[in-house]
Amino acid sequence: MDDEGRKYTLSLDNKIIVLSKEEGARWCKAIQPVVDDYVERAKGKGLPGQEYVRTVRELIERHGGR
Repeated sequence: MDDEGRKYTLSLDNKIIVLSKEEGARWCKAIQPVVDDYVERAKGKGLPGQEYVRTVRELIERHGGR
C-alpha cells in the first residue's frame, strides 16, 4: 500500500516482519485502549473519531492488512 515508505525503510536496512494472525490479534488487542482514547478525544472535539477508525480499518483490510 505504501511502496515509497516500504522502499525507504528497507533502504535503511530495516526489516519488515510479517506477524502471524495470532500475533496480529494480540497486538490489536493491546492497542485497543489507545484507539478508544483517540475516539473519545476526537469525539470531545466534535470530530468523527469512530468513523475515522472504521475507515482506516476498512482500508487496511482492502489492501491486504489485518
